[in-house]
Amino acid sequence: MQAFVKHCIDRYGIDEVRQWYFEVWNEPNLYQSFFRGGSQKKYFELYKITAQTIKTIDSQLRIGGPATSNSNMDGDAIKKAQATGKPFDPLSIPWRPVWIEDFLRYCHDNNLPVDFVSTHPYPQDFAIDEPGRPKGKGFRRSIDSTRDDLHTMRKMIDASPYPKAEIHLTEWNSSPSPVDHSHDSLAGATFVAKTNLESIGLVDSLSYWTFTDVFEENRKTDSIFHGGFGLINYQEIPKPAFHAYRFMNELGDELLAQTPGGVVSRDSKTGYITAVFYNYPPEIKVSLPVSDTLAAADQIDNSGSARDLAFNVDHLPANASFLIETLDKEHGDAVAAWEAMGEPEPPNREQTAALEKLASDTKKQIVRADEEGRLHVNLKLAAWSVVLVKQLDK
Repeated sequence: MQAFVKHCIDRYGIDEVRQWYFEVWNEPNLYQSFFRGGSQKKYFELYKITAQTIKTIDSQLRIGGPATSNSNMDGDAIKKAQATGKPFDPLSIPWRPVWIEDFLRYCHDNNLPVDFVSTHPYPQDFAIDEPGRPKGKGFRRSIDSTRDDLHTMRKMIDASPYPKAEIHLTEWNSSPSPVDHSHDSLAGATFVAKTNLESIGLVDSLSYWTFTDVFEENRKTDSIFHGGFGLINYQEIPKPAFHAYRFMNELGDELLAQTPGGVVSRDSKTGYITAVFYNYPPEIKVSLPVSDTLAAADQIDNSGSARDLAFNVDHLPANASFLIETLDKEHGDAVAAWEAMGEPEPPNREQTAALEKLASDTKKQIVRADEEGRLHVNLKLAAWSVVLVKQLDK
């Protein structure tokens, strides 16, 4: 560790490296895959040696962990529910992030630094990539599980000797499976938008896993849409989740309103208003299921009810123009476009170019405020759609 960190400083400079986050290991609670032959005790010892070494080199270098996988249902709550002799609902049982309390306690007892706490809170209790675990065996969690986990973590950290520690979710998605067709779906984009927007102010980073389908872990296929983690597939075709992040990237730095189904923001430099809305059907209370087939993911996209959106803004410049950009099944959904094309596998060069165009062809319309500076937008949002409303001028 000493040689590695000194090499980084020599190559990139101390000012640059001080901006980095040194996270110790990856999912050490998965003893059969990522920490073979390990244990919590061994991980804590590894963290101790690493943290002491790094801080000896430079006290301003940032270090944290434990980068554990998933959350578990509260054991005492399970025993209490089981004592009734009746089946219990996993959505009603409290969940707790793995190792976090033990990690903070160990670090305090051993006078160790913790600049940030990290974990990977997938909305299930199982790690699908873990060898020996039957695929899909476990509990799906509430659609609000990530937000709830963040509230729980914040309380844990606030009550610990490290109340200023940042929270970084360094791996996250709708599931930890590299062959889950929900990752390619329109519903996957709405899951991304809902979870991110409802986590504003609760977390320092929420890192989507991953950028593209160029990915080696448990790789089983090179199929054009095989349920890979990526926001973009092998052919560089953007998936719906890519658009969800693109929409959110347009938001300003001032939060004006946060309501179920969206947020409204303002850019502090320009004063422009930007909003993102979504329709994760309210009757669906759980996170997305792992979809083993394209048909299963399509069934989710075809479910759910529409919602009415009324967006009203006053005190705008007269006739200010706004872009309304919509992602739905007919606009910007790469998988739907591929299915309509006849599912070529793989697509040829011309088909790939056509799919790239269709995958970027979200619905766009321009609306204007009236002479009094009032904007009134009324839309019917289909299930799983995501909408960007962006001010273009003054």
